[in-house]
Amino acid sequence: MTSTDLARGDSDPPSAPEPPHVHRQKKIRIVKQRGRSVQVDDVLWFACFLMTYWFFDIPNTLWSNHKIDRQYLNSSLTLLLVFLVLSLYIFWKASSDYLRIWKQFPVLFVFSFLVLCTAVTLFCLSTWKVWNVWSLYIVFVTTMTLNATAAISL
Repeated sequence: MTSTDLARGDSDPPSAPEPPHVHRQKKIRIVKQRGRSVQVDDVLWFACFLMTYWFFDIPNTLWSNHKIDRQYLNSSLTLLLVFLVLSLYIFWKASSDYLRIWKQFPVLFVFSFLVLCTAVTLFCLSTWKVWNVWSLYIVFVTTMTLNATAAISL
């Protein structure tokens, strides 16, 4: 230390230069995590979904039961496909902020919701003769399982 440093009140001697590897700045990568981790309710919805489909034997019933109204079922599946395409379009074009998604696509958002409601209604109408009120339960469990899947993966 010099006398001028002591006169200014500096008590620490100047530090030695650091090695070159310390001077490197770390590159900060911004990783955008879209989904969330798996939670207990997600596992329970998947278990409920699997047990529901096993108990009601849904694929075989939809494929081979003569009481199913095929026109409503085909319309329901077509509208469900339209809903999935619209949802994927909104997902890929929009940012992660949900309020901004609503501001970007208000008409498309409402239209896709109406398409989903219509698909659910047509599915319930097509299967009402077979499962009665249980068709509402099947739709609810399926919707909640898809919701849990979307929350995890998107």
